[in-house]
Amino acid sequence: MQTDKVRFGPFELDFKAGELRRGGRRMRLQEKPLLFLRALIERPGEIVTREELRARLWPPNIVVDFDNGLNNAANKLRALLDDSVSAPKYIETVGRRGYRFIGEVIADERDVPAAATGTTTDRSNGSASPGFHGWRTSVAALALGSAVVVAIVAALSLLYSGRAPEPRIRSIAVLPLDNLSNDPQQEYFSEGMTDALISQLAGIRSLHVISRQSIMRYKESTLPMPAIAAELDVDGLIEGTVLRTDGRVRVSVQLIHGPTDNHVWSEQYERPLGDVLGLQAEIASSVAREVAAAVTSQEDARLERVAAIDAEAYDLYLRGRYFWARRTKESLLRAVEYFDRAVAIEPEFALAHAAIAEAYGPLGYVGYVPAGEAALRMRASAERALEIDPDLVEGLTALGACAAFHEWHWAEGERHFQRALEINSNYATTYMWYGLLFENEGRHEESVRLRRRAVELDPLGVAATSGLGQALFLSGRIDEAIDVLERTLELEPESPQPLGNLGEIYVATGRYEEAIDAFRRAGELGAMGHAYALAGRRKEAFAVLAALERQAQSEYVSPHALALVHLGLGDSAAALDALEQGFAVRDPAMSGLKVDPRFAPLAREPRFLALLEKMGLR
Repeated sequence: MQTDKVRFGPFELDFKAGELRRGGRRMRLQEKPLLFLRALIERPGEIVTREELRARLWPPNIVVDFDNGLNNAANKLRALLDDSVSAPKYIETVGRRGYRFIGEVIADERDVPAAATGTTTDRSNGSASPGFHGWRTSVAALALGSAVVVAIVAALSLLYSGRAPEPRIRSIAVLPLDNLSNDPQQEYFSEGMTDALISQLAGIRSLHVISRQSIMRYKESTLPMPAIAAELDVDGLIEGTVLRTDGRVRVSVQLIHGPTDNHVWSEQYERPLGDVLGLQAEIASSVAREVAAAVTSQEDARLERVAAIDAEAYDLYLRGRYFWARRTKESLLRAVEYFDRAVAIEPEFALAHAAIAEAYGPLGYVGYVPAGEAALRMRASAERALEIDPDLVEGLTALGACAAFHEWHWAEGERHFQRALEINSNYATTYMWYGLLFENEGRHEESVRLRRRAVELDPLGVAATSGLGQALFLSGRIDEAIDVLERTLELEPESPQPLGNLGEIYVATGRYEEAIDAFRRAGELGAMGHAYALAGRRKEAFAVLAALERQAQSEYVSPHALALVHLGLGDSAAALDALEQGFAVRDPAMSGLKVDPRFAPLAREPRFLALLEKMGLR
């Protein structure tokens, strides 16, 4: 910096004297906040990372509570400048990375005769906010009027900085947006906005976009950007903040080239809450432009084709998505309540109708609600969503799952999955469920291929990796399957899906005691009773059977679970009775009957073969 003094707003910072003044009056400012301010104001408009601030504020040999000390310095400085986190005038918090000075900075004219300032434009509402681009002549205003000038400025920037152009970004992860409200009750809103932004970007086929389940693991993570990019195998990372206040939403986002941790682009958007879908579409379009992604005319039209939504209905939808992501019986049922309330207020809310269908998928498949109820709600909600928006990938995927696993209309299910992938090649759930369809039909190599694609999109998602493990097991690659499932359990040691999948492998390989433990932890009573019987522990197997029969007197119990215990105990007739009952109610747990090796003892039974015939699996 080639000046001793700079001014911003009513303040003057004297570098030589180490003083901050307001109206000529010296202000009391401690050493750390002063160093903090100087570090930011020396690089206005740029992100100063937390690591850089640490090096600036504390010597390397000092042991200190760095996070608390840095937060205290920022808070003291904001209080002195009458600034705030939620509506910053000078100091902006930039996700987990650090801080940026966003106020207009004016150099002392006696020291810098050619000082000039520029403006940056908030593209969401056209308003100009102050910015600073060094003590060189600003050409930002000209850039708005001419693409030629933009190219010249970019070339000059590269010439003077000596930096090479950023590498191309073709894969992106949207990290969890930070909730600036400081209200934990608003976490559902920031998570929902993150999820919605992912969905919008995923609709651009030329981009590879990581799914929500994987990125939520980085909420409040302190990992460096290159490490996160390496774990997710992406080029670009998007991070930012979200604030809802006074009926409006403000979202600040920035794009980082992950491997190098270089800032590529940033912007702030603000809209009324009722126009939040338009805000999300605008952000997605901006990101696509910045990474020069190929956006088809259909994708562009979809991003443009957004309607205003009732603010209360959208809030209920986001609350529902928050609980849907937890995937327990209680959270899924609560999610449905929120989605139902949302569509009652906004009957044309396609996403909320599709969300109801997506919630009833696991509710029915796992046996949390009666199979018939799940199928009826799932199909009705998915079809209603598609009446409103025929290209809604969530609706198509849910309808495909309903047709395949709840109604056993396999060709219809495949048709809906194929259509969903034509529209959106980034929706991991479509690949997971389409892969499950292939698996249930015995098309194992196709299943593995689709399940691997799901893991590419959701590398840390338990459902995706567990599905791949199951597909590998049924294709005969047992060692690889065990490795995938054990690595999944490292992420979530008590997750029911990988535990259940691993239990099936243990049964197939004669490791019955390990299978019993896995099924117990997964809460799969029928599978546990079957394993007890095969292990010679018939007393425990009969006890499980009795417990299931008592439970069935007061609530829905999957006939598939009862059939497993009977089969383990050697009672094929009772097992077939249960399976025929399951067919009558369309128990979705029976969808894998053709390929499940536990039912191999029934392979020559005429009743079993007739059942497969009626299910369209023979």
